[in-house]
Amino acid sequence: MAVKDEIKISEALKILFLVTVLGAYMALGRSYAKVWQDNHSLWGYVSLKSPAKARPMSNFGLALYDRKEFEAAEEAFMLAIRFDPTFANAYINLGTVFFEAGDYKDALDMFEKAAELKPASIALYYNLARTYIATGMFNNALAELNMALQLNKDFPGAYNARGIVFTSRAIRLKPWRNSKRL
Repeated sequence: MAVKDEIKISEALKILFLVTVLGAYMALGRSYAKVWQDNHSLWGYVSLKSPAKARPMSNFGLALYDRKEFEAAEEAFMLAIRFDPTFANAYINLGTVFFEAGDYKDALDMFEKAAELKPASIALYYNLARTYIATGMFNNALAELNMALQLNKDFPGAYNARGIVFTSRAIRLKPWRNSKRL
């Protein structure tokens, strides 16, 4: 009978151990569930756990940008650039923040810096085109959109922006078409 009691105790200890481990994983899972709640909490956590890394900081900046926290996003992108000056996506993202603020010159500067680092990027071409459209540089915008379409002929944003370019050109030319000859 003593052997059977030892087996029962051994089995009970194994079960107790498994329940304890499972409980620990469940508690840990609950704490991580808070981290995975949204992009802001996820990338904020990742950037804290991976200090001085450009990609997590840039992704945290994107989460801030999505929440319309543009000043904080700008700081995050600048930190990402400081961590890795060759990380082109941080320049593209910072340019997008400048674009949203209406600072087209700084936006173009950031996009051009990104082009030096990563010349074949749909996001880069598209954002350059948006900036050129906003500044009335329609031919430049069209050239950038054509570059984006060379990388991905199914990119709908490029086709929409081309429509804006052609419409904007027509509106600018319209008064000349309807003017009377002197």
